[in-house]
Amino acid sequence: MKKNYCWMIVACCFLIQAATTGIYCNCTGLFTAQIINEFNFTNGAFSWAVTLRTLFSAFSMVLCAKFYNEKSYKKLYCFFGLLSALLWSSQILFTHIWQWYIQNILLGFCLGFIFTIPLNLVLKNWFHTRLGFVLGIAMTASGLSGMLINPISSNLIVNHGWRYGVTMLSCISICIIIPCVLFILKWNPGQMHLKPYQKVDTKQIQLKDVHSNPTIIYCSIIMIICLYCLIQYLNSISVYVSSLGMSVTFAGIATSALMIGNLGGKLLIGVLADIIGTFRTLIFNLISVIISFFIFIFFKEPIFIILACFFYGTSLSLASLAPGLVTQECIEREKNAEILGKMNSIGTFVGAAFYLFISYSYDIFGSFKESFFVSIVISIIAIGFILYLKNAQKQPM
Repeated sequence: MKKNYCWMIVACCFLIQAATTGIYCNCTGLFTAQIINEFNFTNGAFSWAVTLRTLFSAFSMVLCAKFYNEKSYKKLYCFFGLLSALLWSSQILFTHIWQWYIQNILLGFCLGFIFTIPLNLVLKNWFHTRLGFVLGIAMTASGLSGMLINPISSNLIVNHGWRYGVTMLSCISICIIIPCVLFILKWNPGQMHLKPYQKVDTKQIQLKDVHSNPTIIYCSIIMIICLYCLIQYLNSISVYVSSLGMSVTFAGIATSALMIGNLGGKLLIGVLADIIGTFRTLIFNLISVIISFFIFIFFKEPIFIILACFFYGTSLSLASLAPGLVTQECIEREKNAEILGKMNSIGTFVGAAFYLFISYSYDIFGSFKESFFVSIVISIIAIGFILYLKNAQKQPM
């Protein structure tokens, strides 16, 4: 059992992902639509709450990479996990929009410490090969969580109200996080006198000094920024469905379809990255995202909306896995944590601004078509940078 403990780590990261990103990102859209309708907030005004959360999350992601280590990770994760659950459930008491602004500032700072970066660091310590595969498995949890919990959330909203649903999800989150972190998660195999899974695979570009080739770093960051912009519809899908005159129940089904795409995309990316390479895999998945935007623009029938949500779900997979895979592919191991933190932080920051654009675009034009077209352009730009990185990988250092 001890010899195969690396797979226990994968299972542990899977559960933690389900309880963190799965709940606080992938299951919030239904509640957003209900809050906006109950208090008559505009989509643009309420989008500032999500934007503030994202901005402060971007800030804490940088600190996260600096503060997490073998001695501090359990205390930090449990503390911020518990605080996140309490802060998120506190919104059941709110009546004014400024209360959501303050809450999301604090919540965003806490979430930055429990989202994907700590688990990326842990898995990189345990797996020096097959990283794409294990990241894919661990990160599928957020999609699976969203797929299973969104229909439950819609049912809770219909039968008991959104406040009851928020409270239940907060309890589920903390009941998973605390036991997993305290009793299963280990920072590195050395804590159990084990070695990482296999030896380091040196296929990645080995830079003599990260700063000696800044072009690769900058291009990687810009590409990740594009991916973070593409995922900003997550909290707007239910608003989009409502704008078409469809029910809360259908919004739950559509969101679940999105999560199925998220789940399947992570598995596919993880497997394909190890088989055909990171860059070809990212291009393949970006094409499916572009297809989703075209369906959203030109089709309004329920079956096409569900299909579009499924394809769009793969964008969440890209944003979850691409930073870890790209840093593994392009950056020397000693700089992975530093660059990964900056990459996620900058991408999250710019993505927050794009979320505002989406929300206000809807308020101004009364539809999401305009922002969908912009997103197609962003997807094409991302493919361009991926092709550059792919070609740069072949160049001798």
